[in-house]
Amino acid sequence: IHLLIEKAVRSIRAANADIPSISINYDPSLPDVLINADAMVQILINLMQNAIDALGDQENAEISIATRYVMSGALHEAPEESRDGITWKLPVEVTVADNGPGVPARIASELFSPFVTTKREGQGLGLAIVRKLTLQMRSRILHTRDEAAGMTQFKLYLPVAPIAKRPMP
Repeated sequence: IHLLIEKAVRSIRAANADIPSISINYDPSLPDVLINADAMVQILINLMQNAIDALGDQENAEISIATRYVMSGALHEAPEESRDGITWKLPVEVTVADNGPGVPARIASELFSPFVTTKREGQGLGLAIVRKLTLQMRSRILHTRDEAAGMTQFKLYLPVAPIAKRPMP
């Protein structure tokens, strides 16, 4: 996942002449995740571009990206996704956050719906596509606002890739 985050950050930097600081905090012990790499890069680019757009010309603008493994003993249990009679644990968390003004309360509950936007020239498809791609990967995305820290957060919860069984020698 970390290589995909780096690829998305490089793409965002190439596409934007002036971007805010991006701080990265990786959990180096993360296992591999079971995802579509191209879709994940698209998701990350979309989330970072939304953060850049939300920050505008704000002073001290900052985007942060963090990864962590959500242990069952953590403050909140790792989410599960149940589909097709199979339950998937989603213990790998990727957070993209910014210190912008946040999502207006009037659209917060519809944030991932098509045609919902706060951008003057936006079409409101970005987060709908993010949610669709996330669900296709049997993953989950949540939006939260930490008012105390002044941070808008999008948290992706991803499944761990199965460990390939090696044949006995």
